[in-house]
Amino acid sequence: MKRLAAALLVIMWLAGCESSGPVVEKLDQVPRKVEKLMENEHSLQMIETGSGSYLVFRSYMSVRSGFETKGSTLIVNLDEVPPQSDQIETHVYKVETGEEPDATEFRVNGEPAPLGVLIYD
Repeated sequence: MKRLAAALLVIMWLAGCESSGPVVEKLDQVPRKVEKLMENEHSLQMIETGSGSYLVFRSYMSVRSGFETKGSTLIVNLDEVPPQSDQIETHVYKVETGEEPDATEFRVNGEPAPLGVLIYD
């Protein structure tokens, strides 16, 4: 009986720890399928595949990212920070939102930014 009570407490605790916000992971290695779908002419793009959603941002600078939800809107903040590079860098993030957001808002350096392309595969 004590084990059952302890197991129930652990389950309740884990359920309470469930994150309600988005889970975002910056990728050091981009899946081959995503790499093939990326378009070089767009600096901000979203790629939807069977294995997940990927945000691609191309910049000459390092990027600090932040993701949050406000109501049913996913807000993506991308801030370019020094140092600047001679070559454009591609920053790829795997985004898991749990529930599908009603809207997604993109901001680059605090300013609203249009999504260059949305690719479904």
